[in-house]
Amino acid sequence: MRHLLTKALIGSGVLLSSITAQAQVYGSGSWDRGRLSVEFGRTQNSDPSRSLFDQVRRDLGRAESISDRYNYGRNRGHFNKVRKEMGEFQSKLANGRFDRHELDDVIKSLQRVVNDNNYGYREGDNLRADLDRLREFRGGRY
Repeated sequence: MRHLLTKALIGSGVLLSSITAQAQVYGSGSWDRGRLSVEFGRTQNSDPSRSLFDQVRRDLGRAESISDRYNYGRNRGHFNKVRKEMGEFQSKLANGRFDRHELDDVIKSLQRVVNDNNYGYREGDNLRADLDRLREFRGGRY
């Protein structure tokens, strides 16, 4: 009996310590761990603008999927326009040309999506943060 009790206590201690270790690794305090890791990884990336635009695309995708559920795809054109504008800007940027007007078009298109507000509050927060980062990028503070 004593041997069984000792095993049970040791087993529960190991289980408790592993749960605590997992909480320390994954309990970042952020509801969106993927986004947090992208923001930290941004400094390690050789091209920070690529990371920025990748994040905007991911956030657009999440917002669009929620918007489609409730609006039956009526706002899909706004999301596609942002992606199209970003593609045009990134194409010029890849060729060494920073086109401020193209970036302004991206920002205007994203602002329209943000203003439509047909998605969840978390997605809206992410898109507003993306909009702020795009404006910082335009101002050279990124």
